[in-house]
Amino acid sequence: MQRALVLLLAGLVAGCGDEELVCRPEGRVVTAALELPESGTPALALSSERVYWASRGALIMSAPRTGGDARIEADLSAGSEWVHHAIAIDDDAIYVVAGGGAVLRLPLGGGDPETLAVFDADTSSTPRALARSGDDLYYADVEAVWRVPRTGGAPEQVFAASEPIYAIAVAGDALVVRSNDRMWVHRLDSSAPDVTVTVQGEFEDAPPIIVGDEIYLRVENCWVGSVSLAGGDVVQVSPDDERCVLSFAARPGRLDLGYAIRISDGRYPGPTQPAEYDTLECGGIREVDLDTAVSVDIATSQQLILALAADSSGVFWWSGEDGASSLRAVP
Repeated sequence: MQRALVLLLAGLVAGCGDEELVCRPEGRVVTAALELPESGTPALALSSERVYWASRGALIMSAPRTGGDARIEADLSAGSEWVHHAIAIDDDAIYVVAGGGAVLRLPLGGGDPETLAVFDADTSSTPRALARSGDDLYYADVEAVWRVPRTGGAPEQVFAASEPIYAIAVAGDALVVRSNDRMWVHRLDSSAPDVTVTVQGEFEDAPPIIVGDEIYLRVENCWVGSVSLAGGDVVQVSPDDERCVLSFAARPGRLDLGYAIRISDGRYPGPTQPAEYDTLECGGIREVDLDTAVSVDIATSQQLILALAADSSGVFWWSGEDGASSLRAVP
């Protein structure tokens, strides 16, 4: 779905007006000429020194946070046709989901991949989601979430859903499971009943993020909302304006949004468009203070924001189309 939206936006950019709109992205270039992964849109994972992602051809790539050439961390093409865009890291290894139905551990600094979990093609689909919390990895097949120690061990089913699972998030004892139009909060360390949250619109590639007692998620294609882990209604927290959020990151007190400017002729979903925005304009990265609701652009004129990750030291995003994209950052 996200990939289709990206292609729609790209076509609209090229077709606006008599001249093609040219975006001149701001932000520091970390590395350039990136390729999209085979499945889904890219996901970024941050360590203290590097940025990691899954690329085309079953390659796991990284680049220095300070900028420089990308390098291949692992080539899994011999054992799998592709690598799912879900990726997680810790101080010792990179964790990915392989297209053949395996969760793999890739030691940092080299070494053979270690298979942590394998799925029978007759009873399960390729895992769709991956998250790390403490010493455990959590992953999902079609309608179940599993836990396995990140150093290896027997997988344990921790949650079963009644419909396909598309994304998960874990923080403390809270497991958040996202399907197409609903979300569950499951407590891993207690017998408390699951909390069910109804979500507007179809699932997009951006997974939910847990910050404190709140869940942040992309809703109805264009905006980011939040809801308590205890349940309730999803409340919009991204600015209600012409910007359509494509990707986001959340941390205490702050949202970082990767957006494009919406059009107003009804071809694009979302709230009512201001009349003056009748074409698609270049997007940007917007910082939102969740305590004051004050928002400000920190990088503009981005072509397409396909992925975004942030921590206390910076904001990183994937800008541009396949073959002409770059990994950028502020600061």
